[in-house]
Amino acid sequence: MTWKDAIIYVLQNNRLNDSYRPMHYRDITDLIIDQKLRDSYGKTPADTVNAQLTTNKNLFESLGEGIYRLTEKGESFADFGKQAQKNGTVNKEENTPLSEIKISKTLIKTYGMFWMRDGVNWNHNPKLLGVQSTGATAVDLSEMRGIYMLYDGREVIYVGQAVDQPILKRLVQHTKNRLATRWNRFSWFGIDGVCASGKIEKIDNLINTDIYSLANALEGILIEGLEPRQNRRQGDDWGFEYYQEIDKEIAKSKFISEIHKLI
Repeated sequence: MTWKDAIIYVLQNNRLNDSYRPMHYRDITDLIIDQKLRDSYGKTPADTVNAQLTTNKNLFESLGEGIYRLTEKGESFADFGKQAQKNGTVNKEENTPLSEIKISKTLIKTYGMFWMRDGVNWNHNPKLLGVQSTGATAVDLSEMRGIYMLYDGREVIYVGQAVDQPILKRLVQHTKNRLATRWNRFSWFGIDGVCASGKIEKIDNLINTDIYSLANALEGILIEGLEPRQNRRQGDDWGFEYYQEIDKEIAKSKFISEIHKLI
């Protein structure tokens, strides 16, 4: 099944009485993966779903903040999507270019919230590994640039930027300097994009912003990083969130440790 057919299938099965309910693109992505509507999902399935939603405006209507619903024309395609699922039809689609996926004025292209410090192997070839959805292939975000926050529990103790060097390199430095014993979690906000292949794409020559997008980016970083109790949403026009993928060696060590506890 193509990505477009899979999205239609998910949306047309998300009903409330006789109406199709709107959904966030990430929830659509999760259901496509959970229901195994495709044979493969790649490294950036949420990007791909978002690209299909934004480039097929005759089928999908944006309600803002990443939420979409079927248009009247999209509803007419619902039976086709259902039939494709029944037949197990799989069509190959080319990955949409990153330049078409991104909103050019979006300053925060990617981000990760409250990642665990002990989920990274800082002593041996450290990497920042993230996934967009459960079941997706991990992406190496080690070359990502942007802004980061260090936490002691839930308290922000340090905010830094990494533009001339990757965020990872700055984090490595903080495992050795005066902050080494002060933090156990971190959040990061990336200014670079991620191609469908998982490669980091620097956007230095693609930035086209305005005062409103700048304000949205600053607001979003503060809301996500500080989590004020009265704020119920993130900043507008944000990119894609990545969830932490624990380093395999660390995950293996934790598993062995838990086994020993049970023996």
